[in-house]
Order: sequence, then C-alpha cells, then structure tokens
Amino acid sequence: MIAGRLGETLAIARSGKSVGWSYSDCATGLCFAAILAHSTGGAVPSTPAIERLLVEYAEPPHLFIDPEAESDEEADRPDGYLVQAIVEGLTQAALDQETATSYLRWAEKVARARVDHVVSKKHRGAYRSAAETLVALGEHYAVTARPDSAATLIQKYRDRFNRHTAFKRELREVLSQSALGDTI
Repeated sequence: MIAGRLGETLAIARSGKSVGWSYSDCATGLCFAAILAHSTGGAVPSTPAIERLLVEYAEPPHLFIDPEAESDEEADRPDGYLVQAIVEGLTQAALDQETATSYLRWAEKVARARVDHVVSKKHRGAYRSAAETLVALGEHYAVTARPDSAATLIQKYRDRFNRHTAFKRELREVLSQSALGDTI
C-alpha cells in the first residue's frame, strides 16, 4: 500500500476472513480501510471512521511491523507515520474504473459479512468495530456523492438488528463522531 500497489494488498486480504481483523496476520481490515480511503479521493480527514480504521489496522503491533526488529528506526517514527505513508501511497495508486469498482464490491461484501457475523452471533466485544466498519462504509457512500445510500445502509442495519440494543448504542456513538451523524 505504501508503494501504491493496492492490488497486491488486496490479493493478500482476499485470503483473509471478514472477521478476525484484529489479528496481526489478517490484512483484511487494513485493506478494507485503504480501499475506502482510496475511493474517497484522499478525503480521510472528513471521514473519521475510515481514518480510525486505518490507524487501528496500520499502527503497531498490527500488520507489516516486525516486533523482533533490532532497529530503533520504528520506535523513532511519530505516531501516525504508517497511516500517513499509506495515505500517500494510496494517492499514487491509479486504478481504472473497472478495477476500482471491483475493489469496492469486495470491500462492501466483506464489510456487510463482518457486521452480519458479529451482530448475529452476538460477539458483544466486537460491536464497536462492527459499528465502525458500517459507518466507514457509510462515509464512503456520503463522500462519493451517494448520501442516500449511506442513510439506507445505516437504517437497514438498525432495522435488521433492532433488538440488539448494545449494537445500536455503539452505532449511535460511532455515528455521533462522524459527519454522517448530522445527516442520518
């Protein structure tokens, strides 16, 4: 991703699952956030849920960091270094329309599968991350001129899981920290 080769990252992520993104050997969460960040055209500051996911899955001790490295170079880097490097790399990633659409379809599929799995299986400890995933997808829709799709997506999951009050509480909180909170 830092080199702008989003396709190679997606090839790694496709072997991952829609759940278990918090494990260090799972590239799915980071690739999901990177695809959304790329599709928003670098609007990461206006998409706090996408930015939070990038930080969560890119910063140590997660993916692409060697905890046994003998160099102090990583320790000297400021917080957010990897996220900034990834965002800069994503600006270099030139995708044709068909490829970008394919990547977004994968991101939508994996996001929906993640939220469905976490909430339907009542993994309460993961409700927050499921809500962040859902809101990040909604932010993507809003920034790419599909605000109706964002509202429809959020309402669909509110209705679908209307008896899961803990999830709906997490969703409300994540929405309140997003620009979507004002529109949905």
